[in-house]
Amino acid sequence: MIPNRNTSGWRPVATESLTDLTGVRQADLIDISAATDIHNTKFDDPANPIAVNGKLDSSIIRAEYVPFVNYLDEIQLARLRLHNGPFLEFVLPPFT
Repeated sequence: MIPNRNTSGWRPVATESLTDLTGVRQADLIDISAATDIHNTKFDDPANPIAVNGKLDSSIIRAEYVPFVNYLDEIQLARLRLHNGPFLEFVLPPFT
């Protein structure tokens, strides 16, 4: 899982809206299910690089970057049985 950060890295900046005040807004995944496994292949030999001049060898299928969940989207959080807010609201009754 890859936690993505906001544009300022770890803290809000003046140009971001109130919904952007969290340092980490989204988690993404790397899908390797269809990617080429290059260990114990010709690519173990330094004479056979996986990329030449920035172009990936055509026999290699790369891993895919997959958006997973946006922490500011309540619908996406609900699919994972998560929410934004205090944990204790589900455990303790409200103060009266």
